[in-house]
Amino acid sequence: AGGEGGAQCGGVEACVGVEVAYTVHASGLVDSSWRLDTRGALPAQLPPGLHRSLPRVGVAAVLRGEFGSTLWWYGRGPHECYPDRQSGALVGLHTCVVGGAGGEYVFPQEHGGRTGVRCGVVRAAASSAALAVFPSAASPPMTLTARRAATGALHAARHPHEVVDEGRLHLVMDHAHMGVGGDDSWSPSVHEQYLVQPGVHEFSLAMVLCNVVQAEGSLPSI
Repeated sequence: AGGEGGAQCGGVEACVGVEVAYTVHASGLVDSSWRLDTRGALPAQLPPGLHRSLPRVGVAAVLRGEFGSTLWWYGRGPHECYPDRQSGALVGLHTCVVGGAGGEYVFPQEHGGRTGVRCGVVRAAASSAALAVFPSAASPPMTLTARRAATGALHAARHPHEVVDEGRLHLVMDHAHMGVGGDDSWSPSVHEQYLVQPGVHEFSLAMVLCNVVQAEGSLPSI
């Protein structure tokens, strides 16, 4: 990956250049450093009225079904929130049960995001094993999403029953996320400061498998 203007894509539209370096520590901690060149990610010509903005920039992981009935995180919450819908979400330690595949919306759509996340933990249902994910010290807090359906499945569905629980947990760790808008219901209304401009995005993430100890009614200790 690399190159000016996504040259590694050979001029093809909707192409993203990716460079990633992994460092595996003896403790089991895995650091990953990402460089995403998104300058060629959007079509050259967009329909009138649409903003030149990426929906998100980040990393998605799929975990086995025994992980993730419950999510703990330190960040904004407890309800879902996005960059332009987060003033009422307080920073703190929060927990939630990862809901059904289609979320709580009549029309299946993006859901379950939490902004300002410094650390997130998902635990295996039948043991004390857990996966902790967090941005490195050099990267800003992330937007973390945990759900039972892939993003593509949500976009393809038109009714909740069409979104099938795959028996796996989809964990999305976003370095940048576009706002959701909503000033009105008939036009693209995301304000400019909440757009994600195409460009070169660099960030680092870490994850580690660990054991957790949880007292009744409390958040886990790693």
